[in-house]
Amino acid sequence: IYRQTPQGADLTAQLTERLLNSAPGSLLLGLGDMCNDDGRPECYDRFEQSGWGKLRDRIRAVPGNHDYEHYKATGSFPEFFRYFLTTDLPERGYSALSAAGWRILFLNSEIMAKDPGHQLSPAGRAQLAWMEKELQQHAHRACVMTVYHRPPFTSGRNGGANGALSTWTDALFRLSYRWGVDLSLAGHEHFFASLPALTPAGVVDRSFGVPSLIGGTGGAVMFPDPRQDQTLPRIKRVLRWAAADEVVLANTLGVIRLDLQPNAYRWQFVPVHPDPGRISPSGSGTCHDKPTTSADLP
Repeated sequence: IYRQTPQGADLTAQLTERLLNSAPGSLLLGLGDMCNDDGRPECYDRFEQSGWGKLRDRIRAVPGNHDYEHYKATGSFPEFFRYFLTTDLPERGYSALSAAGWRILFLNSEIMAKDPGHQLSPAGRAQLAWMEKELQQHAHRACVMTVYHRPPFTSGRNGGANGALSTWTDALFRLSYRWGVDLSLAGHEHFFASLPALTPAGVVDRSFGVPSLIGGTGGAVMFPDPRQDQTLPRIKRVLRWAAADEVVLANTLGVIRLDLQPNAYRWQFVPVHPDPGRISPSGSGTCHDKPTTSADLP
């Protein structure tokens, strides 16, 4: 949320506070890069002084790449884990909770990088084993949502080659698909997007695929719509899943309101400054089973 304009951050925080107060008992999910500078303590001090600081105790956050930058440069303990105490073992960066008939898995995409031999680190393997245990226990009796920073798929500048699954989250997403995860939330791209239910091969699968929402609109400098993004080669300035109702809303500060029901969900993007002439993106979905046979797995 930081390296944003202070005004934009405060306006988005004020909107979030109003939404939280209108729905007692609701959760505030932080999708990573809560400090969008380099993860130094001073950045979290600025976060504390912004409108988001007063909401700190109501935020359940996952770490993002910027939250790790100072740690990678110095080897010091990531300040994110001192600021957002979300688990008994904060340094691992993953945890779970149950709410409204759902099991919500908070995952750490930043420990999922692979070495030159395409092997996960011990921390990444431990997270994957923990995730599979969670899914074995809960996926058959509750809806499941995953929350992590880097989106598995995106049409934006952080997308894989030709719309491929992100190498940072491929193991997480493949396991999600295998167990029938019902919704994925991510940040990283500085715009809002809604993607259709996809397989790990990036193919639309409305029976078993995992739909995803991307919310990177909490106050950081905005990314342009991929169709106008001059940092992308011209051939990649497209919405890759436009034929399956992919939605991208760029240059708009706001938050995602997500209403969970025992076997379904509804979402709406709520902008800081509503445009009277534009209907904000919204959608819904139902929970689904995992693929029934190995033939269903890509």
